[in-house]
Amino acid sequence: TVRFKNELERNITIKLEPLSDELIGRLTTSPAELAAYIKMTHERYKINGKRRRNSADSPPDGHRLKQAKISSYFNGGGTTPAAADGGKFKQRNIEYYFNRNGLHKDHETNGLHERASRSMTPKLSRRTSVASDAGSVESGSSSTSRLRVRRKSLTYSDDSPSRTTTTTTTGTPVAGSGKKRRSAAPPKANKDGEYSVESIVDIQEISNAPVFEIKWRGYSSKSNTWEPLANIRTCNAINEFLQWQLESYVETINEIRQELGETEQYREQVTLHETKSFKQILAEYEKFDPLAFDSDMVLYAKIRANYAKNKRLHDRILANVGLEMSYRKRRDQLVKMKQFEDMINEFEPSSKIAVENDEDSDVPQENFKYIKENLAGEGVTIPDDPPYGCECEQCNFRSDCCGKMAGSKMAYNTKKRLNAPPGMPIYECNKRCRCSADCTNRVMQNGRKFNVSLFKTNNGRGWGVKTNQTIYEGWYITEYIGEVITYEEAEKRGREYDAVGRTYLFDLDFNGSDNPYTIDAANYGNIARFINHSCDPNCGIWSVWVNCLDPNLPRLAFFAKRKIEAGEELTINYQTQINESRAMDVSQDEEGQPQTEQPSDDGGPGRGKPDPENLTECRCGADNCKKYVF
Repeated sequence: TVRFKNELERNITIKLEPLSDELIGRLTTSPAELAAYIKMTHERYKINGKRRRNSADSPPDGHRLKQAKISSYFNGGGTTPAAADGGKFKQRNIEYYFNRNGLHKDHETNGLHERASRSMTPKLSRRTSVASDAGSVESGSSSTSRLRVRRKSLTYSDDSPSRTTTTTTTGTPVAGSGKKRRSAAPPKANKDGEYSVESIVDIQEISNAPVFEIKWRGYSSKSNTWEPLANIRTCNAINEFLQWQLESYVETINEIRQELGETEQYREQVTLHETKSFKQILAEYEKFDPLAFDSDMVLYAKIRANYAKNKRLHDRILANVGLEMSYRKRRDQLVKMKQFEDMINEFEPSSKIAVENDEDSDVPQENFKYIKENLAGEGVTIPDDPPYGCECEQCNFRSDCCGKMAGSKMAYNTKKRLNAPPGMPIYECNKRCRCSADCTNRVMQNGRKFNVSLFKTNNGRGWGVKTNQTIYEGWYITEYIGEVITYEEAEKRGREYDAVGRTYLFDLDFNGSDNPYTIDAANYGNIARFINHSCDPNCGIWSVWVNCLDPNLPRLAFFAKRKIEAGEELTINYQTQINESRAMDVSQDEEGQPQTEQPSDDGGPGRGKPDPENLTECRCGADNCKKYVF
């Protein structure tokens, strides 16, 4: 700020502000830009005088002298008629200045449009995509979003869009020519009286807040307006513009962050952040305004690039770094969960899986490989060539279908719902059968038909799976898939898993207690790997054979034991085992009653006798909870 006295001994104060190179270029090459900027500046620093002058009074001598000096500068020594209109006089002076210096009046092209034409990627939304890749400043997403704009005193000219709402779509801009752009048809608002944003040109600070210069689609640069952040918050272009600006000033911003990190206030916020609970981090994530923070950072970087400082901006940024820490931590978590969600849904195109965690900062295991069918481990071969298949035209409980041919019976009713007691082996139609792919006896092999969510439980049971829609008794849920390994390898891995208190081993012991094979879903598997234990489960386990008819290599299918409401967690009993002596009695026991599942005496299906030292507390919350899971 510079203060001095003029020739009339009046105090004069001049405030210098750093302007961007793009804005300086426009102001020195376009009279329209300069006039609009002067008008905006007058409005910005307008002071309501206490004295009022009668409009009929003639100006004082000092004022006439000031006008004469201005006229002499622009007109080469000429004077201004006393009756000249002030606004027209100012415009003529500006135009004469440009003409005298050989500058083209209509030249409005600026370097920002040329630099902004490079390709970038748009930023993700706050909850679903929290990664903020950069996008082209001038060309954004084809999707449109709505915003409401109040244009009062910040308009560049009178030919700007007159309605108060706009549809923010972004597209490739055309560099301004200084004249109003002509097109085959004049620009029109849509049926809601809304206009489209073509690009965001610049950012400045007015009244301690960021404002953005907007180029409207279908209008020349003379119609640009300055809009506050609140008016363009939902516009796709704002994310792209700020990302581009952050990249342009990345070195200066890194210096700013380094300086902030050396302050005592910053270190205190880091220490405080480390003690915050996840619920506090969630609350601060919702409270933090990343657009406002990035806008302040860009403004401060521009000021610092001009070797100046702004204590107000500095303090505002420093006051919000704690919120930014929480925001970045939650955003990074959401990004990783979205990446995991996208990965598993590549294998489940017919039924989606959502991933959510509102309990802690944990993310799914990053090295987990999602697979659609069992993977044969070392020393294991899974046959895929069935020796026979049915000749049914339409498979049903009366036909000689695969179940009857294997000594069992048809496991599904006409609605493809399970109709088999626990322990009954299920033989689905295989690739040698004559029936079609939509045969009643093809259920598990056609996959799950409803959406589920992978979520973090709130009682220390880790990740769980819940259904997003109502499931009825007998519906197929999913298959337990993983790496099929030998008994010896399972014993070796079991000791390692017991040491860390977590195991995903599932013995294939339907054909006897020797169980030569085991499924390990620790590193390879599907959604079934995350289904938790319950002493009162809503899902049951059945052994199923399709193309592999080796009795020692069944596939494990989960079916609903009862109606399961939307939002309810899916559970199985880890300790369920069917009595081998009655496993092949597919209809009834000695007293003519259907078989029931019996609790296993070992630590899960076929894992041997329970070790008292490896007891795990059960947290299922069921009324019949056994308190421990072996």
